[in-house]
Amino acid sequence: MDSIIHRLPASLETDRLVLIIPTLAHVPEIAVPVNNRAIYAVLARPSHPYAERDGRFPV
Repeated sequence: MDSIIHRLPASLETDRLVLIIPTLAHVPEIAVPVNNRAIYAVLARPSHPYAERDGRFPV
């Protein structure tokens, strides 16, 4: 089965928002706000504290 990620556009843009598919290069940037307790409180599943290793999946 072919992964859907290969059928998605690289980005989706509006005047106020740009969405891109996260990659491993984004892990350090994601880990910082997820470690904020106020942000963590409104997210469904992240571990806390959230380390960069939590953003990487074993291959």
